[in-house]
Amino acid sequence: MDHQVLRPTPAPHQKTAAGPIFDDIRRCVACGICLTACPTYQVTLEEWQSPRGRIAAMRAVAEGLAPLNHRFAAFMYDCLACRACEAVCPSGVPFGRMVEAARAEAERAVRRPPTVRLGRWLLLNWALRSRRSFGRFVRLLELFKKLPGWEFLAGIVPGLGAATAMFGDGTDGAVLPERLGARPPAAGRAVLLTGCVMAFWFRSAHLATARTLAAAGYEVVIPGDQWCCGALHFHNGQPGAGRKLAADLIGRVLSYGPDVIVTNSAGCGSVLKEYPELLAGTPLAEAAADFGRRVRDLHEVLLADPRRLGLRPIRRRVAVENPCHLVHAQRLAGVTRRLLGLVPELEVVEPPDANRCCGAAGIYGLERPEMSARLLNEKLDRLEPLGPDEVVAANPGCILQLRAGVRARGWAIPVRHPIELIAEALSDG
Repeated sequence: MDHQVLRPTPAPHQKTAAGPIFDDIRRCVACGICLTACPTYQVTLEEWQSPRGRIAAMRAVAEGLAPLNHRFAAFMYDCLACRACEAVCPSGVPFGRMVEAARAEAERAVRRPPTVRLGRWLLLNWALRSRRSFGRFVRLLELFKKLPGWEFLAGIVPGLGAATAMFGDGTDGAVLPERLGARPPAAGRAVLLTGCVMAFWFRSAHLATARTLAAAGYEVVIPGDQWCCGALHFHNGQPGAGRKLAADLIGRVLSYGPDVIVTNSAGCGSVLKEYPELLAGTPLAEAAADFGRRVRDLHEVLLADPRRLGLRPIRRRVAVENPCHLVHAQRLAGVTRRLLGLVPELEVVEPPDANRCCGAAGIYGLERPEMSARLLNEKLDRLEPLGPDEVVAANPGCILQLRAGVRARGWAIPVRHPIELIAEALSDG
């Protein structure tokens, strides 16, 4: 006589062995609509490279039918976490928080390869712990590129080639003011978040953001003591480190009494808006909720009253690439096109895959360089026929990834943040 092993079904809001709560897992009805939106599935046509396949793996671990092992961890980290699946899912499966929870559980239970552990420690636990540490990290990269034979080393050390390609340009030395007065009538006080990567490589974009916000009537405050929002940690299985950085940022920013907290980085913005959920049940829950209510992406602020900007004509063809966390996570599809559409005579075009991930995906390009490069090259193939004078994207990782690809193909096309175009078009020059 066969005996069936009965396994207890987890409670709906109970955290499972896979990481996500069971209620999130069982929302998926395996309809497969997500497969049409998932970049890794579209490239490989492998079920385990799809959201449906990854949720099936989560369910198997949650129900005790499969172990939480290296294979499970690989399934979760092969995902770009672009959240394109969320935007098309009819069941409202919150895949972003599910894959983050699964990664956190994998980090706890699975010992990753030594090279992966070292790379993550260097970037997430050392470099990003403070502005000073990140400055040392940047200097190490610069020194590495001065070593004889550095190109050979970059080619054999996993992720190092992608890192030197993405961060190959020198840092941005633009000087940011601590405060910038508003053009009357006043709209309120805006605290501009400078982040970590953007604070070193995109200070010109921050300066353009501050000038444009001032033109829109905001008194702009740029706190010099702010640092990273923790997005890379939340996305990569280290929520504890992410909450620590979030706590520091919340306290510092709210002390300036902002009417609005502005971010010009799509990846940061999605996490900043999720602070109330990410810090729920902690001593900072109330402050996180207050912070989250005030956070706005730059596009949202400027499009609320675009007539105030007074933009002059620019004759140029600009191609827009839309960051995943702007379109899919924050659900702000088309905002860059709308904002640039305010500039007279500017021709704004989008490639057919403008909403598809470029392969940067935080540190994904450093840990999965082959898939990252494949996604980037497919995107560049679709961009080339448009013949743009420049390319814009509202996220630092996307800009760095696209710049690396453009440089590798020998194209003389600048890639920058769209706010730099808007600032260029301001009537005050």
